[in-house]
Amino acid sequence: TAHTYRNMSENTHEEEIKKFFNDIDVNGSGSLEVVELKRLFGKNAETVAAELDGIGNGGNGDGVVSLDELQSFFNNIKANTDAAGKDGEAAVKKALKGLRVTLEKAPKEEVPPPAEAPVEEAPKEEAPVEEAPKEEAPV
Repeated sequence: TAHTYRNMSENTHEEEIKKFFNDIDVNGSGSLEVVELKRLFGKNAETVAAELDGIGNGGNGDGVVSLDELQSFFNNIKANTDAAGKDGEAAVKKALKGLRVTLEKAPKEEVPPPAEAPVEEAPKEEAPVEEAPKEEAPV
C-alpha cells in the first residue's frame, strides 16, 4: 500500500506543476527555454535550466526543460523531504507557492513573445537572362 500511496501522493501536485509549467511556457513551445526561466530566476536562469535538464534530475541534457523534467524535480523534493521524516507534499506545495509569487511579481516586459513558425519566402524565380551571341573577331 505504501507504493500506491506514494503514487497517489505524487499525483496530488502533478496538475499544479503542469499549470505552473504552462504559465512559464509563454511561447507555447512545450518546453521551458532559458529566456522564459529568467522571469523566475534572473541571471541564474541558465544554471537552473541546466540543473532541471541535467541527467541527475532524469533530464536529457537538451538545453530546455520539459514538463517531465520539472515534475521529476518536484518529485525529488518530495522524496528527499519524506526521507528526512518531514511532509514532502507540503514541501512541494510551499516551493510551488513561492515560485508562483515570484512569477506574479516578475516584470511583464521580460516575457518573450509567443513563438511563431518562421515564414519562409518562396525563392523568387528570376527570368532567364538571354545572352546575345558573341561575335567572333576576325583573325
